[in-house]
Amino acid sequence: MPYHRTIGSIDIFIYDRESHGPAHVHVWCKKGTEGLIAIETLEVISAGKLPPACLKAVKKWMGERRDELMAVWSQARERQHQGGDTP
Repeated sequence: MPYHRTIGSIDIFIYDRESHGPAHVHVWCKKGTEGLIAIETLEVISAGKLPPACLKAVKKWMGERRDELMAVWSQARERQHQGGDTP
């Protein structure tokens, strides 16, 4: 089960079955634009066509919850290595 939070019209996900790249979230803004943002550094890994206002809001939100997001990422990786996808 992926981690999912919504901020206004922005959806943020951490997927259980991913093991690529640095710890990151998937961001979906209105009109179907998607991007990836690193949790530890808030660096944009892949921005697609994310609007600047969306990026700003997400980075602020993530910065306030960095420890929580890293814990979720770590738990998801642990579940993946154990062969399950439930908490």
